[in-house]
Amino acid sequence: MTAATMSPTPRLAAPRRSKLRWLIADVAVLARRVLARIAREPETLMDVTIQPILFVLLFAYVFGGALLLVFAPLAVHLYRRKSAG
Repeated sequence: MTAATMSPTPRLAAPRRSKLRWLIADVAVLARRVLARIAREPETLMDVTIQPILFVLLFAYVFGGALLLVFAPLAVHLYRRKSAG
């Protein structure tokens, strides 16, 4: 048995990418994963489309009157303060 010594091959430096490129690459990977999941499980599409619409309708019509009564005095106070100064 002979012992062979090999010198390691020099590695090329990885090209430096800006943070924006890393961000775009990461977003592309995550978007591809989400689309693949939606293709496997179509009910996931309902989670990301119908649910936000239902929440908007819920807060606008069911809680709309209650939220207006709670925040109305604060809104009037802030408006008067802004217009006076």
